[in-house]
Amino acid sequence: QGHVGTTATKRIDVYLPGANPEHAHAMHVVVMANARVGDLIGLTCWQYTNEGREPKLNVSLASFFL
Repeated sequence: QGHVGTTATKRIDVYLPGANPEHAHAMHVVVMANARVGDLIGLTCWQYTNEGREPKLNVSLASFFL
């Protein structure tokens, strides 16, 4: 969940459409203060997968773009 307080970070609340009702609340993602949008998206996808959220993400990279 990041090391809030030890370096400059931002906590972003991400709301995911179509998420499992059990996880209907915001997913809290902690990123470095100088993170870019692509960093946030990548970390959000990693955290979503790591937490075992449903529905599972499509593993095809062709499905993702900015």
